[in-house]
Amino acid sequence: MTHVKAGWLYLITILAEFGVFGLALAFPSTFENFIIVEVVLFGIMIIPYFIFMFATRTSFTEMFGFHVIKFSTFMLTLLYIILIVPMSTFLNSISALFFGNIAESMLTEGVASYSFLSMFLVIAVMGPVIEEMMFRGVMFRVFGKRGRIAGAVIVSALIFGLYHKNLNQFFYTTYIGIMFALIDDAADSIWPSTICHIIFNGFSVCMMYIVGPGMPLAVSDLNLTDQVAGEAMPTQYLIVAYVIFGLISVVFLFLSTLVLRGIRKIEGAKSGSRAKSKSTTGKAGIFSVPLIIGIVIASVVTIINSFAMYLENIL
Repeated sequence: MTHVKAGWLYLITILAEFGVFGLALAFPSTFENFIIVEVVLFGIMIIPYFIFMFATRTSFTEMFGFHVIKFSTFMLTLLYIILIVPMSTFLNSISALFFGNIAESMLTEGVASYSFLSMFLVIAVMGPVIEEMMFRGVMFRVFGKRGRIAGAVIVSALIFGLYHKNLNQFFYTTYIGIMFALIDDAADSIWPSTICHIIFNGFSVCMMYIVGPGMPLAVSDLNLTDQVAGEAMPTQYLIVAYVIFGLISVVFLFLSTLVLRGIRKIEGAKSGSRAKSKSTTGKAGIFSVPLIIGIVIASVVTIINSFAMYLENIL
């Protein structure tokens, strides 16, 4: 697949979201159900990828990068997700000060209306698997083949962050996108990021039903201001709490780089073959016209949504 075709797939992904929102407006009674909306949304977004796969007679593994990983890589992946979560929580807590905790407010209301199994399958399995197939399986791998791995990591993470359409989630999902792309590059497979994503969402869905609807949907949706400081804490203590948690997050982030080294060493043969293909491909651009159009559309919607949420917060 070329980077131009990947750009078209991303643009279709963005437009598909608007299509689902249009259906929701046309059939409000049907689409008031969160489970139905999510199933339809993910289904519509992934269909073009499978159409391309069958049209080009590409194998599933080649299309999405589900290469087998070693058991030791799996174990290091479990450690990796623990190490990268603190920074995600920190970033979300900072952005939540200005834009509110969007995921929590949108997805924890009325959680008791849905069964645990249906929420787990949609939020912790279907969502992560499909998102990883699109953003790391196709976008990152295709951009990486252009010979610019650093650019591929950043661009694939950027469009993943914009995919969430609000600035609160944009910052920590972009960070998560970077970390997921790095572990996938180390293992030359999207299994690690898929496992991380499932754990990331799955743990929180479980907690949502154990603790109650007030529990944030994702680990990163914790608001440091509410969880650590509380409304009564003086500003200077709140700042100290943020600084301490930020430093802890940095330390954990450093340790995660050591895990990446370990995975790259374990999966050395695969990473070496990828490096060889990158050197023979030559460096070329990542951006294409459809990708830029998709980024512009997603950016405009993100800014509008975030501004509206900000006004709602201060009024």
